[in-house]
Amino acid sequence: MIRALLLSLIALPALAEPDPARRTVAAGLVVMGDDADPDLWHAVPAVALREAADGGPEVTFTIARYTGTAVTGDQGRAEIFSTLRAGLVLMPPDPAALAAAAAALSTRDPRRTVRVVPLRPTAVEAALLHGLDPIPAMSVHDEAPALWSERDVVLSFAPDQAELLEALLTGTGPALSLVWSLTGPAAPLPDAEITLTTTGTGPLDPAQLAEAVTAAAGNWPETAGYETLAAGAQAISLTPDQQALRVTRHDLDAGAPPDYPVLTAYNFAFADGGADGIVERLVEVEATGLTGLPTRAEVLFAADRPDASALPIQFTYAVDLTQPYRWRVVDLAETGELIEGPWTTPDYWRAVVDVTNAPARRTEP
Repeated sequence: MIRALLLSLIALPALAEPDPARRTVAAGLVVMGDDADPDLWHAVPAVALREAADGGPEVTFTIARYTGTAVTGDQGRAEIFSTLRAGLVLMPPDPAALAAAAAALSTRDPRRTVRVVPLRPTAVEAALLHGLDPIPAMSVHDEAPALWSERDVVLSFAPDQAELLEALLTGTGPALSLVWSLTGPAAPLPDAEITLTTTGTGPLDPAQLAEAVTAAAGNWPETAGYETLAAGAQAISLTPDQQALRVTRHDLDAGAPPDYPVLTAYNFAFADGGADGIVERLVEVEATGLTGLPTRAEVLFAADRPDASALPIQFTYAVDLTQPYRWRVVDLAETGELIEGPWTTPDYWRAVVDVTNAPARRTEP
């Protein structure tokens, strides 16, 4: 149902853009008028945390501590690395809700033939709140604007914030909220109020929460021609069993243990339509194991799964973090031809491998 609704948006006129100044509520839906077509309205979708197989929210947090050793000559050094992943799902109103909203709007001016369609946000930003206080992240979720139905948000935090997050995620009560903000093409309106969705946030005061969400959303940069269309927050609450599965801690010393997600691969080429003729993109990463032998990991992106834009890279064997790693992409074209990219070696252990615009060359026949 969601996929059908999203695909139907492609048929909309290219100039159809919501006008936040023409915002109202119709049959329980928050809608925005179109800036060019007076009969067209855009319904704001809901955003939720993606559900995992055990029924809980798809949120994972990995915290790793590195302590220097005599082997590497940095004994006494201590660093903490952390990665929080959260899956978000966009939930457009169903056809019945859209029809009810259109009927409600038609009663206000029976002379018009009103149409209501799902609003088309293209990008999402995210942050965390502890109560009403923001938790600053070291990284900002960034992506190429593209129509989406699901997104994986990846954030990393400074050592003191990482320790706080671990305590909150393994504690009791919804003390932690994920704040999201939808952006997309829209008529510009300086100082417009943001449409807020603050349901499912526990005992927090709605008015104060709305203030905190607006402040967090206002700090995110916007692409030229794009506006913040809606924002909201959802409580993150894990049961003890879910905490044991989703919150992990590792002591790295000079290496990362097997299956530890030391890297994240980003690929927005399928989501933003920038991979014409490519059906799959394989990312190969090669590192040095603690035994001194090379170890390799792979992740696969596919054109039929454009929303899978952030994937963790996990090596089968323990990895020596004092040695560099290298990566390349291998694209599979619609013709069956393989397009192989060159190996790239970063100058240090970057946490993210962005292959959206990865260089590629054709293999020899």
